[in-house]
Amino acid sequence: MRLLTKKDRAFWVEIEDAEVLIKPLTAAEVERIRRKHTKISFVRGERVEETDWGKVTQDMFCACVRDWKGICDEEGNPIACTEENKRLVAELNTGFAGEVIQRATALEQYLNSEEIKNLSGGQGGTSTPAQ
Repeated sequence: MRLLTKKDRAFWVEIEDAEVLIKPLTAAEVERIRRKHTKISFVRGERVEETDWGKVTQDMFCACVRDWKGICDEEGNPIACTEENKRLVAELNTGFAGEVIQRATALEQYLNSEEIKNLSGGQGGTSTPAQ
């Protein structure tokens, strides 16, 4: 039986004319980041949540990007994949950051569905949902 042993899996993904090494984002990671940037207050007895979506996007982008190739500044100079540069890229290029994040969450969903298929359709065993 093969089981997952690598906690930090990452995959190269092509986005436009760049390649990005993306770590899949789990639902738990996404929720933890959202909560980190959400303030809860009460207005007239009603709970109100205010989320800073710009910071959520930056943190999610930084959490899933491990490396990149082909990312350059306006003059065509390569940009190193550092924490500071990832934040700057996410802040100034929200469409690109959104695409990377979407791919990271979709990749996690795909990997989970493949793991379920392997569990339920693997050799010599069946899987039933926990009660």
